[in-house]
Amino acid sequence: MLKGCKSNYPQQKIIVMKTLILLAALALPVHAAFSQINNTPAGINAQRNLQVLGEDGNSTPVQLFDNRYEGVKGSPYFLENWGKGSITVNNVTVEGVQLKYNVFKNLLLYINAKGQPYETSLNGIHQFEIQDSLTSQKYVFKRLPPLGATDTELAHRLVLSLYEGQQLKLVMVPTKVFLKANYRGAYSAHKAHDEIRDEAVFYLIGPDDAVSKVKLNKKNLLKALPGKQEQVQEFMAKQQVDANTAEGWKKVLAYYEGL
Repeated sequence: MLKGCKSNYPQQKIIVMKTLILLAALALPVHAAFSQINNTPAGINAQRNLQVLGEDGNSTPVQLFDNRYEGVKGSPYFLENWGKGSITVNNVTVEGVQLKYNVFKNLLLYINAKGQPYETSLNGIHQFEIQDSLTSQKYVFKRLPPLGATDTELAHRLVLSLYEGQQLKLVMVPTKVFLKANYRGAYSAHKAHDEIRDEAVFYLIGPDDAVSKVKLNKKNLLKALPGKQEQVQEFMAKQQVDANTAEGWKKVLAYYEGL
């Protein structure tokens, strides 16, 4: 049921309870429209883990954002659907949890054993993983101290791990920007809806935890990989790599580290 625990069951239970009590203490209510949820996670282990999440009585139910409200376009969530995943706190991993990441508010939502949605701050969470229920793709979010040392704002966020090699890491910080409707006045933009728009910032972490904010293109990719640019360019041409995408960077970074 839980990874990272090597002791006997009573000791495991104490560790897990402490971990989940920490999560519960960080739980915060939100006020928005709510729609019924019927995707309670299945499986004995998942049910046991989620039962512990709600046993302390300190967590607060959350009401979910409903983007069917015609006054708002877009969504505050990283994935619109709930996804099965895991949460890691203090080297203890709770698995089999239905998760949803509210990027706009930087909060993590989970469904307890009774099928009720709760939310918690990311403070104290070292890592969480969500699997897309539609594509089965897994997304791993991690807390990386080098980023927090570079930008204090990033100290409060977990970043999406895109590539993690022996010396190089490529991560993305997903963000949501709220744009207010603008339809009044002679010089308005005639934009009748509020909008939540997706944006992303990419960082390359190199040897000695050197952090560089990067825009994904060929020029910046070659600049980030000195010493073997001729081989890299030949590889990119042969493989028809699109350096304007994260997938292209991942492919080239893996090749570069293998040289």
